[in-house]
Amino acid sequence: MAIPSGSGTEVLKNVYEKYTSGTVNLLTAGSNQIITLLSIVFCETSNQLEELYLQIDASRNTISGSGGQDISLLHKIALPGNGSFIFNDKVVIYDGDVLKFYAGSAGTIDITISYIVQDWS
Repeated sequence: MAIPSGSGTEVLKNVYEKYTSGTVNLLTAGSNQIITLLSIVFCETSNQLEELYLQIDASRNTISGSGGQDISLLHKIALPGNGSFIFNDKVVIYDGDVLKFYAGSAGTIDITISYIVQDWS
């Protein structure tokens, strides 16, 4: 990704996901985009203990040097039944990075992500 110059946009956004099973792609940074994650709220709604896993698939990002491996942000974080977990560390993804989520078992987890998109495309 080139260093942004000239005009572009900067927009606050949010996305919602109702997770039940498998691995889901929550956000994908496009070409000439920088996404800054502000917060992610996980809310378990089926009274079942869950384990949270949040990763960045940086395989298309040639700068990261990750060699196609997923980079973990959260690994085996316990989420109690009917409980919530808030991840509010600031993280930047860009140029094809994909934010992925899965849980240790099938269940119902509401996910809310607040983020900023800077776009120079």
